[in-house]
Amino acid sequence: MRRVYQRICRDALSHSTPSGRAAFAAAISTLSAAYDGSRGGNKISAALATPMRFCSTSSDAATKKPVDITDEDVVIDPTPAAKDGSTGADAASPSSSSSAKPNEDSERVVGESEEMGFKTETRQLLDIVACSLYTEKEVFIRELVSNSSDALEKRHLLEISKPEEYPREEDDEAPFIAISCNQSKSRFVIRDTGVGMTREELAENLGTIAGSGSKEFVRELQSAASGAQAAEKIIGQFGVGFYASFMVAKHVKVYSRSAKKGSKGYLWESDGTGTFKITECEGVDKGTKIVLDVKDTELSFCTPQVCERVLKKYSNFVSYEITLNGGKVNTVEALWMKDKNAVSNEEHI
Repeated sequence: MRRVYQRICRDALSHSTPSGRAAFAAAISTLSAAYDGSRGGNKISAALATPMRFCSTSSDAATKKPVDITDEDVVIDPTPAAKDGSTGADAASPSSSSSAKPNEDSERVVGESEEMGFKTETRQLLDIVACSLYTEKEVFIRELVSNSSDALEKRHLLEISKPEEYPREEDDEAPFIAISCNQSKSRFVIRDTGVGMTREELAENLGTIAGSGSKEFVRELQSAASGAQAAEKIIGQFGVGFYASFMVAKHVKVYSRSAKKGSKGYLWESDGTGTFKITECEGVDKGTKIVLDVKDTELSFCTPQVCERVLKKYSNFVSYEITLNGGKVNTVEALWMKDKNAVSNEEHI
């Protein structure tokens, strides 16, 4: 029961919208009704009152009919269905449920799009990436997770060093990386609650290769004597792994809102052929959400089984929680802290 109570408290705090609070009020009422009169009934009801204070008391929540719960160690929605109604492999959750907000489409374009061209070196890079010089296309997941982890770390540091400019607000979400995939919709989505980007940062970070050595970088990449392996190493060194997305995606959307006080949300999008658009959006959460419209030939990357395998291979020890379709997949534990007998050969290597 303690697990249930702790999770309800955490989830109630993380759902700040009226509908979210109402939903959790209904869930808590259901638990209260199910456990009332069972062992420790009064104590359980009293304990559930704590997270109830964080939830809405709207009439629609109060009238929800409680469901029968018989398992005394119940866990709410251990395998949550996808918000889009998909079932089976598309909705499967690899492990226990998480409080991370699902990757719903809440954004709405409100401004006019401004189209811009990629810089010469960036166009050349996109052409190279499109030819799949990476050893394996699956590394796009590793690169996106790495970028999200860096963004989370940067936000944490800015909140400490510049609290007036980057304030931590009461309704801010906890640090996490949420991934969702849906083969039937050809979608791969990754969202983080990191530092996010302003309009200018979107244009600069995603429209150009940063740094004075960009031309040398492209030349070195083009002439990489060792082929794919050398190209992968070079791309990783220059921190432009985001472009690996275009190996598997025919269209990429990036929704982002900076954690900087007063920032607006924006949509960056491109098909990787030479131009990109930036448009102001409403309903964008702090952080970044990347939506890949996956090519028909690469739909295996939209299945939970493949995504989980890749995440465990490359990102198992990222220091922030990673969820896949709602289920936690990584071990937030330093490898060197594990018992030596529990370390696999793959982890050791």
